[in-house]
Amino acid sequence: MVSTLISDGMAIRIEVRKSWRALIPALPFFFGAFYLFVATALGLKNLITASGHTIGEYLSVFLFLIFGLALNAAGLLIASSRFFVIDKARGEVSRTFQIGPLKWRRRRKLSDFNLVRVDWEPDSDGRGGTYFVCLSGEAGTGALRLSSFESSPPANALARELGGALGLPFRDAPGRVSGANRAI
Repeated sequence: MVSTLISDGMAIRIEVRKSWRALIPALPFFFGAFYLFVATALGLKNLITASGHTIGEYLSVFLFLIFGLALNAAGLLIASSRFFVIDKARGEVSRTFQIGPLKWRRRRKLSDFNLVRVDWEPDSDGRGGTYFVCLSGEAGTGALRLSSFESSPPANALARELGGALGLPFRDAPGRVSGANRAI
């Protein structure tokens, strides 16, 4: 995933975009949905123009429509995007999940977080892993994962930049504290 940090004084926006290669798996879902929508349209045309239909013909048109909508929804989920806005003036962090024009937001207080850290989670096969840039707080406060990376240097760079912009200390994946002389 590609992450971009945009700061304009009192607000910081972290955009998490997928590369074009990550959007390729959505294409079969869109093509399948298109095929089912065409079949639905042809079935409706047949139902409207001809007479003497059975309940099975109505049911098949309805099922084509339902399966087409389901495939289209799966493709939209794969092609969805998300971003975070950290508003220092309001003291809140909002996470926005976007599918086309629809947006869902979840807001949390900025005061709940006191550390920017990079977590490393190994893959199941043990050959690699993923680095996550997180905002974390005291015990009992759930960490907020902002972005993921395949290597440590870009994750550390984003975490350092974010920690500097928010005035929070930074902890990299091995566990040492950087960016501020503060015990954790």
